[in-house]
Amino acid sequence: MSDKPRRTSLGCNHTIHSGHNHMTWDNARLPAITVAPGDSVAFENVDVASGQLNEKSTLKDLREIDLDLVSPIAGPVYVDGAEPGDSLKVTMLDFEPFGWGWTAILPGFGLLADDFPNLALNIWSFDQTFTQPAFFSSGAKIPLKPFCGTIGNAPAAPGPHSTSASPDCKLAHNCVNNRVVSGRYRRAFCVMHGLRP
Repeated sequence: MSDKPRRTSLGCNHTIHSGHNHMTWDNARLPAITVAPGDSVAFENVDVASGQLNEKSTLKDLREIDLDLVSPIAGPVYVDGAEPGDSLKVTMLDFEPFGWGWTAILPGFGLLADDFPNLALNIWSFDQTFTQPAFFSSGAKIPLKPFCGTIGNAPAAPGPHSTSASPDCKLAHNCVNNRVVSGRYRRAFCVMHGLRP
C-alpha cells in the first residue's frame, strides 16, 4: 500500500484499510502509514467482533463467535516527530455508519454475566444520519451517538498486549467512552517515538 497522502471520501489525507487490523497492541509492529502532525486518517474498520456477525446473523452464529477475534485495532499509525512523553491529541472528525449493528449477551462474558445467563442477540437497523433513534423493540427507542471504542498507543513494554483491557489508561486503549464522538478528541501519551496504535 502506498504511504503517499491522498484525499478520501471524508477528505482525509490517508486511509487505514480493514486489512490493517490486529488483535494485540505491540510496539514492534511496523507502521501501516506515517503521518505528519495535523494530517487526517480515515479508518475503514470492522466491528468489535471482526465482522463475524452480519445483519442476518442468528443465535447460532453468535454461539459460534470466536472470542479471540474481539476488539480489533487498526494501524499502526506513526506520527512523525512524536517523542516519548509527548501528549498526542486525536480528534474524531466523523463516523460513517453501516446502517445496522448488533447487541449481544454472551453467557459468562461481561460485567453483568451472572445476572444475564442466557444467550441473546438483537440486530439493529438505524438511520445512517443518526438523527432518528433506533428501535430496540416496540417498547424501546434508543438515541444514537456513535463513538470510538478502542484507540491509543502501544505500551512501551514489549508485546503483545490484549486489546480487550487497558493496562494503563493514559495510553487510551480500550476506551469504550461515549464522549469520544465526532468533533471531540482524546489525548494519549506517547511512550515511544511516534504513535503506534
